[in-house]
Amino acid sequence: FNDDELTYLNTSYLLLPNLQDDAPIAAYGTGCRPHDVQSVSCSDVDECRSVVPVPLDCDKSWCQRSWCYVDPENCVLQSSSLGITHVNNPLSATQRRWSYATCGHMDSFTSGDRLKSLKGETLKVAYNSNSGGWKGAYNPNGSFSLDASGWSGPMPTFLQQAAIEGGFTIVHSAPPEWLKNESVQFFGGSSFDFCVYATSLGYLDLCVAAYTITTKRASVADFFVTTTNPVYLITAIAKKDGWGAFIQQVQTVFAPFTWGTWGMIFLFCIPVLGLIMLLHEYGAPGGSYPRTNLVRVFDGRDSWKDKEKKVPIIQHIAASLYNQL
Repeated sequence: FNDDELTYLNTSYLLLPNLQDDAPIAAYGTGCRPHDVQSVSCSDVDECRSVVPVPLDCDKSWCQRSWCYVDPENCVLQSSSLGITHVNNPLSATQRRWSYATCGHMDSFTSGDRLKSLKGETLKVAYNSNSGGWKGAYNPNGSFSLDASGWSGPMPTFLQQAAIEGGFTIVHSAPPEWLKNESVQFFGGSSFDFCVYATSLGYLDLCVAAYTITTKRASVADFFVTTTNPVYLITAIAKKDGWGAFIQQVQTVFAPFTWGTWGMIFLFCIPVLGLIMLLHEYGAPGGSYPRTNLVRVFDGRDSWKDKEKKVPIIQHIAASLYNQL
């Protein structure tokens, strides 16, 4: 941009009130410099150090980063729009863009600005119910329950905390019922797909649950990965020395569960899983549990021949239990 265009842009209706009195208005955005150091928004950085919890607008790392105005017709690097229009402004909305990338810096201003934009907003949120409260979201009344007090699990807790810190409001909502047939035709009959479908069309702002991000779901909606869902089994132990420490370490392996639970695992869960695997694989071509094995036997006349020999079922049962253990 030429100097006249930059001066007009900087002194028109938005940027001038945000700059301090001694800031070089005409040079604002010209060349790679930390132009926002002298802005009003960056003048209260020290105040954030005494505020708990830290407000979203206290991320002022962008104040020290260099940027400049760019012409999108001649710049292929990442840039952002000012997002302002004015009837008397000779510059079109697509031209008013800035770029941190041109100056080799990351744009933390845009992400921070997006977070601040949530403040005071009301979001329509639908919850899908996972199978239990230890993962995702759970409600005994099932998916899309409007009873806010009935929801539990890490995902509702996470969103509630985000709403408190971000200053936005959550309204428990459900996808419109008339939209279900369209969702079934596009996705299928899953309530999770139904929620994604409604969100992608704008009927909801968020769907909350532990989701499997399939290719089709990701093609129509954005997903926020908030956790990798690790499972930690934690036990408190008193430290010992010598032989007692060795015994303690061995016992610690079994500490997360009661002995009754371990009995259920070893005497019921593992055997049942082994038998299910045996029934599924028994006699299947190329399976782990063939009905017969080819063996070579001596016929008593100085010769050998191949023969199909039936494998005892008890041998497969023992192998299946061993594999499960």
